[in-house]
Amino acid sequence: MLSPGIQSNITVSIDFEQEAIGAQSFSVNLKDKSLQQEIAPARTFGFKDQITDLHEQGLALGGSLKNAILVDGHRIVNPEKLR
Repeated sequence: MLSPGIQSNITVSIDFEQEAIGAQSFSVNLKDKSLQQEIAPARTFGFKDQITDLHEQGLALGGSLKNAILVDGHRIVNPEKLR
C-alpha cells in the first residue's frame, strides 16, 4: 500500500512459514543514512529444499553464500545470518 506523506519513508513487511524468516517488518526514512547502512547491504534469500528444482529450470545458477542468504528449515546457513 502506498500512502502520501511529508517524508520519504518506506515500510515493508513479509510473512513466511519458515521459522528462520517468519513475520518481519522494517521501516526506514530515505533521507538519512539508513538506506546506505541497512538496505544496500541486504541480500535476497532462498530455500535449500528448492535449489535442485531451481537449477533444473536454469535458475539461481549464480547463487552463492556470498550473494544470497540460504534458509535450511528453521536455520540460516550463512555465518553472518540475516542482514
